[in-house]
Amino acid sequence: MKLTPVIVRWLDAHQGEGYWHALEDDNDEPHIISTCGWLIAEADGGKKGHVTIAQNVDPNGLVDHVIYIPAAMVDNVQVIASSIDF
Repeated sequence: MKLTPVIVRWLDAHQGEGYWHALEDDNDEPHIISTCGWLIAEADGGKKGHVTIAQNVDPNGLVDHVIYIPAAMVDNVQVIASSIDF
């Protein structure tokens, strides 16, 4: 498996106010998140229609703390180093 370290900027889902309020008072500010990790291609187990990122990968190819970011929520994927074989 060949993995590439990346930083993904994406628009996170978020909740509204945690108390009774008028909907027009909700804050419409986007919640832009930056996530750094190993990009996992669909052919290697990444989820279709998503950018799949693993926080950790061990020498046996086991992954940990995997998140699946819907592709429509991704703003940018920046490669930060060359791909590495695992």
